[in-house]
Order: sequence, then structure tokens, then C-alpha cells
Amino acid sequence: MRNSRFFSSISITVAFAVSLPAVPLFAAASASAAEPGEAPAPRPGEGEPGKEVPKGLRQMIRGDDSILIDPDARRVVLTGEFTLQQGQLEYLLIARGGKDHEAVVTLDAKPSSIALAMLICKYKWVGNVTETGDIKVPKGDGVEFWFEYKDEKGETVKVRAEEMVYNVKTKKTMRQAPWIFTGSKYERDEQSGRNIFMADVEKNVAAIYRDPYALFNTPMDTGSDDTFYEINRARIPKRGTKVRVWIEPASEKELKPEDLIDSTPEARPRENEKYRKKLSVPPEQSRGGAEDPGAPPRSGGSKEERKE
Repeated sequence: MRNSRFFSSISITVAFAVSLPAVPLFAAASASAAEPGEAPAPRPGEGEPGKEVPKGLRQMIRGDDSILIDPDARRVVLTGEFTLQQGQLEYLLIARGGKDHEAVVTLDAKPSSIALAMLICKYKWVGNVTETGDIKVPKGDGVEFWFEYKDEKGETVKVRAEEMVYNVKTKKTMRQAPWIFTGSKYERDEQSGRNIFMADVEKNVAAIYRDPYALFNTPMDTGSDDTFYEINRARIPKRGTKVRVWIEPASEKELKPEDLIDSTPEARPRENEKYRKKLSVPPEQSRGGAEDPGAPPRSGGSKEERKE
């Protein structure tokens, strides 16, 4: 089965789109495909972060470059900066004001605006993550995250986001797999009686340790345990380095249940037996991937030795 449908999804309700905070959309009128003969939209790594709008993309909000979209390609591009130099991780992406002591990148855009961009680009969500560290496999459409930034030599670098995340128990970078658009959730404010979009409150965008309020969640078996990942100090740019975060549709590669295992027989996530039953993966199944240091990467990106 194709990975965009590997995770069960349901139609996006009109109520969800309507209830998101209103923004002055520019994309609705101008985010059409490039004219015949124009250069195609660049892949991750092309263009200079923070300098110009790459071809094929349009501002979603008039006068705001923090969210660019290409609905035909189902592509969303966000601006932000790298947050940590070292430390344990629970989030890949947060919004400003969020938990920057345990996240890789802080984004400039509001989570509700990012959610709207995903809906415009026809991504579907389910929202079945119901608790922190949920053992359930998240459902929804899958995406890839790419980081584009300037290195110390001023050269443009592009890598899959997982290259910045190090698994301390397997001694490898985080296994590459689709991140799932789970959509966050609304909760009623007791004082005002109004429904509040919780991703805007908590500032959580993409969770490594599963979070019902985050817009995206990892499907890996390790998502139920917050002790597996830390910053990959061999790869992470300096704190404050500007970055473009490219959100792309996940590849067409077929996924098997064992593709979602980022643990080993010696290092199992908490509640792993329940999780593994849901995945139908035998207990002896261990993950593949890039050893760190020395081994070639599992797929995509370059590999450097991890410096202790």
C-alpha cells in the first residue's frame, strides 16, 4: 500500500477549516501552478533561506514570508531558526514561545496558520493521538521534513530533519519515516466558553514524543518514550542559524510495520509490548539504519561522525 494511505485517514471536515483563526489569504487567489515554460518549484536546498521566495511558491498570508505554499505540489515551506546545541529532545518543531529547551527548530509562524496551509494543500488528518506518549500509531497523511540552511562557509545545505536527531540507545540517527499530520485539537476554555486551538496555546508543531496538541507526530515505536533522542551534536548548526523547513508529501515507497521500529531488542520503548502488538512486529525485530559514527546513512543526507 502507498504510504500516503498507509495511515488511515478521513475527510477533513468543513467545521475544522472554518473554525481555524482567520488570516488574510493571498494564496487563495494567487497560489496557482507555474505558467507553462516556467522553471519547476525547487527541491529542498535550492534558494537562500530568508532572501527570496523560491519559484512555484506563494505567500499564504499577504506580506508574510513565514509560510509559503504550492498547493499543486502539496508543498509548504516555513521559516525559523535552530534552537539547541545539545540536550534531550521531545519535539522536532515548535512555534515561538514554546519549549525551546527540548526542540530542534523554532518556527516563525503560528501553528493554526501552519494547519491552514496543510488544509489548503489537501492534507488529511485524523487526530487519534489522545495523550502524551500515546502508544497508538498516529493516523493521517504522511510528510517529510527537510531543513535548508547556510553552513559556516556560506554554502546552502539540505538534509532530512532526522539527521539532526540522535538515538542514544541505538547509536544512530533517527530512522527516516513519514511524519503524520495529526492536526492538534480544540478544547473549550472554561472562562470564555470558546473553543481554543491547543497547538496555538502549547506552541507544539512536530512531536518526537507523541503529543495530542502537536500538528505532527512521529509514527515510530519510540514515540511512546521520551528517553530515546537528543540533538545530533555532529550535525546541528549554531543556535540561531536561520532555516527553511520544507514540508513535502511523503515518498511513494511502500511501508512495512518494521519500517516504524527505531528501537533494538536491548532497548525497547515503554509500553512497547502493546505497541508492537498493534504493529504486528515480532519482538526480535530490530531496526536498520545508519550507525553513528562510520556507517553510510540509511537513505538521503550525508553522515558525519558524532563527536562526544
